[in-house]
Amino acid sequence: MTTSVVTQFVNGLYESRSDIARFKDNIRDFLVQSKEFSAQDNKDLYAEEAAAQLRERYTEDAFDSWSYSSKRDSRRHG
Repeated sequence: MTTSVVTQFVNGLYESRSDIARFKDNIRDFLVQSKEFSAQDNKDLYAEEAAAQLRERYTEDAFDSWSYSSKRDSRRHG
């Protein structure tokens, strides 16, 4: 690992200190670049994104169910 890579990483952390998503991206990029982590170690870095994807999928499924139900009911009563 070169000094410039570490310097770029530290500067990126400082610049992104008020943006947690960008901050985490900088950490991920550094870990990938250094190749010093295992699949287990980075699990927590993606937990927030995985939860957001699950919420989005749940919302879409709920909307699809509601939409289907509304269409079915309108055919019965229409």
